[in-house]
Amino acid sequence: MKIAVLAANGNAGKMIVKEALEAGHSVSAFVRRKFEGDARANVVIKDNLELTSDDLVGFDAVIDAYGVWDNVDEFVREGEVVLEAVRKSGARVVFVGGAGSSMVGDEYLVDTADFPAEYRPLASAHLQRAKAITKDTASRWSLFLPAAEFDLEGRLGEYEIDASGALKLNSKGESYISYATYAKALINEVLKPHYLHKIIMATQES
Repeated sequence: MKIAVLAANGNAGKMIVKEALEAGHSVSAFVRRKFEGDARANVVIKDNLELTSDDLVGFDAVIDAYGVWDNVDEFVREGEVVLEAVRKSGARVVFVGGAGSSMVGDEYLVDTADFPAEYRPLASAHLQRAKAITKDTASRWSLFLPAAEFDLEGRLGEYEIDASGALKLNSKGESYISYATYAKALINEVLKPHYLHKIIMATQES
């Protein structure tokens, strides 16, 4: 399978590139500058906001790991640009989302009283992009949210997926997943799609 990973220089992007390569697939890492991840990947220097369908022709799947801290206003626009590009190229796209976009009862996690204030601007931007993505009916998208505790150094473990859009908890009542496990779950979903037009979340035991 030919897989494009957008924004591949981020922590999630690099882990996803590595996982896809380990699974034996042809992977192109789309980055704004020199790629800092697995040297086996093909490297494409391209800003997500400048993507067109020509950039994505021939790919079976696109994984968008876009995330910024310094210009969160770009989130919605970036999602719309990527959707337009994959719509015309025919590729399936899986967006890496944010846990704040999940539901807790009848409200979004980012809107709950206990949500950390320092993460609220970024999480709110993720939510606005999620709302824009889920309105799309013409492309083959999925939105894959990490758990609320997203552990960069955590171990690879077993995971469970929920496709209701709600915040998923493990048996300890925790919303937890490691980057390694998240990357594994995401690539498995890319290889065997089960959740088209769904917001999904995976958790593991901490």
